[in-house]
Amino acid sequence: MKNMKVGILGAGDIASSFHLPAWQEIAKVEITGICDIDTNKAKVLANIYKCNFYSSLSDMVQNEELDILDICTPNTMHYQHIKQSLNYGLHTLVEKPFVSTAKQAQEL
Repeated sequence: MKNMKVGILGAGDIASSFHLPAWQEIAKVEITGICDIDTNKAKVLANIYKCNFYSSLSDMVQNEELDILDICTPNTMHYQHIKQSLNYGLHTLVEKPFVSTAKQAQEL
């Protein structure tokens, strides 16, 4: 079985303190990209986890063969990022709260 390739969207505390260390512990998982609008944050984490960094989700998706997108962005951005991830055909993991409204949850 090939490694599952994971991309991380958001390079803040939740990604660096919890998600990235957890992914690293799972056999057959490869963290291939980290994306954040703050490229410096993404670059720092990418250096630690030996992967590529991006400033836009579309660039990461175009350049990495992702299986999973782990969304670690502020909850006000979850709805938009989940829609993008699903439109790219990716398995999607998102921090809570899932979305901000019941309407958004029903649509997704």
